[in-house]
Amino acid sequence: MGPISDFGGREVEVQLISKALIEEYDIDLISTLPFTYKSVALLSSANYSWNSLQGLLYKNSIILRISSLLTKFFNRRKEVPESFINNVLTYQLVDLDKKMKSYLEQAIASCDIVLFCGEFTSKWLIESFEICQKYHKPILVRTTGQIKKIPESLFENLHIQHHILVHSVGNFKRLKTMSNFNQSIIDQTSIVEPALLTIPTKLNNKTISYGYIGRFGKEKGIEDLLKFMDGSHRKLVIAGSGPLHKEVESHCKQNENFTNLGELSLEELHLFFNKIDVLIISSFEEAGPLVGIEAMAAGKLIVSTRVGAMPDRLKDVRNSFWFDIKKEQSFLDVLEKIEGMDRNTLHELKEENRKHYIKKYSFNVIASQYQEQIKNLIN
Repeated sequence: MGPISDFGGREVEVQLISKALIEEYDIDLISTLPFTYKSVALLSSANYSWNSLQGLLYKNSIILRISSLLTKFFNRRKEVPESFINNVLTYQLVDLDKKMKSYLEQAIASCDIVLFCGEFTSKWLIESFEICQKYHKPILVRTTGQIKKIPESLFENLHIQHHILVHSVGNFKRLKTMSNFNQSIIDQTSIVEPALLTIPTKLNNKTISYGYIGRFGKEKGIEDLLKFMDGSHRKLVIAGSGPLHKEVESHCKQNENFTNLGELSLEELHLFFNKIDVLIISSFEEAGPLVGIEAMAAGKLIVSTRVGAMPDRLKDVRNSFWFDIKKEQSFLDVLEKIEGMDRNTLHELKEENRKHYIKKYSFNVIASQYQEQIKNLIN
């Protein structure tokens, strides 16, 4: 369970976790946000079910159904009706949080173990701990994002059987200074691993092609990256979406060496990696990011800021191309370093990244780590 919507990094991770566990366990996915059958978090399996707290409210209350449909109609919106449960009328008639907590309690009471995927500040995490304590259920929390703050009320429930999973050594150390949680590190893997592993590792053309894929947001450093690359002869392939999409489109129109593929589905991810030699991670902060793992699987070089799990992922390979997003020259120096290397060496580094992925981050490796954690908590 957790704040799961239709698309995003958390949703991809939820599907990965479900795939890792579905052969041995029945899974009932409960989202604390409205979502639809189009969500990438979902699996199709006989022993798999899904719903949201809002969906359960909508299904079981005629008053909420009518008020939600009316709100959707008057606002002329396309979202699913349960997205409009939080409207003026229902707030006057129903204690929504009380109702949702009741459904949350029913879900937890009927399971053997709870796996919560979200942040420490996510709504309903503290309530999940409290309900797990009431029904003597173990809880496994997969944190997403960089750990910055832990609600004090969460510390009151640390005596229950729990375990925290983090992406990186950085988050592990940060959490250790804040609390005495039981915790360990499980990194990410790729949901489209088979397609990425078939991508050739030889350089595409005589000219090295660079790429950025992800959210077009300030925290991702996309604005700085475009400024660094602007006016350059270098090719940059971009894919994604976000609040800065107009700025990205403007840069691409002004620079003939920039190509914007727009937002890609998971099934189209290989199209992006087929077009590039080097992935650029320009983020100011990250937990992973997942795209770093995907680049390793695709056999790409990685130019990155020292964020999230990237220093840990690349410490045992020769891919050492780091830069400071606040210093343009450090970025340009790294690109010149790559462009000064011979093609055979670059090919070797790309192959090395892929082999490292297969050894440490392949689906089978990560899935076995999740399976072990579940068995340890249940036993």
